[in-house]
Amino acid sequence: MANTCAICGATINVLQSQKLMDGNYICTKGCRAKGLKYYDYVHSDLDNVKDHIHQTEVGTKVWQDLMEPLKKTRDKNQKMQSFHPIYIAPSLGLIAVIEARGGLFNTKTYACVYRLENLQIYRTENMPARTSGSDKDKKCVHLGFVHTKGLNDVYIPFDDETRCHQCVDYLNKLFGLDDSFRSGIKKSVTQFKATKSMWDLAKAKKNGENLEEKAKATVDAFGATIIGDRTQFKDAADQALAGYDLD
Repeated sequence: MANTCAICGATINVLQSQKLMDGNYICTKGCRAKGLKYYDYVHSDLDNVKDHIHQTEVGTKVWQDLMEPLKKTRDKNQKMQSFHPIYIAPSLGLIAVIEARGGLFNTKTYACVYRLENLQIYRTENMPARTSGSDKDKKCVHLGFVHTKGLNDVYIPFDDETRCHQCVDYLNKLFGLDDSFRSGIKKSVTQFKATKSMWDLAKAKKNGENLEEKAKATVDAFGATIIGDRTQFKDAADQALAGYDLD
């Protein structure tokens, strides 16, 4: 029995088909191959798959143009941290998950690139129960992103559990959430800003001012005490992604 790819319109047989949650089919060698292997096609609908394909197309371009060149830079302020296949570029405010395909001499890298400011979940976990094959018993780094279409809940398996913890520890340090003295200072400043925002909100209410903007600032300030201050990463990502349709 033949099916029709809901994206490109190709006629495909059972072995060439990927069935989606909404009953649509896509071709495995053409359209599914445009996304990353970390994406869960079985539990996704057609619109989300299209979002992921677009995300990968643009992300691959961002990786090639902006992030991959940082592998060779000697500028310490521009250095990119690698926990392959996770790459973190603080100077750009970006984090990427990559997948290399092909042989030794014709390797092509595909990537999904995210804003560091949107990273809300990052922790070491067991791979999800739905995982099959050799990865099912491995530890993974679970990355969860808000305000992100496509692949926004990512499980990256590692052979070495230590690398999982190193990645999470690095992100904690980057966001000022570790136990170092420097991070302690950052936390104190962030907490001060949150307290000040609360007093500003109370003062605005007393003076009969418009509270919407003050309330948002207060929520953002208290959010920063939980997830760390992401302002510098937002500004860097805004500048880096100005010419790309990633959002």
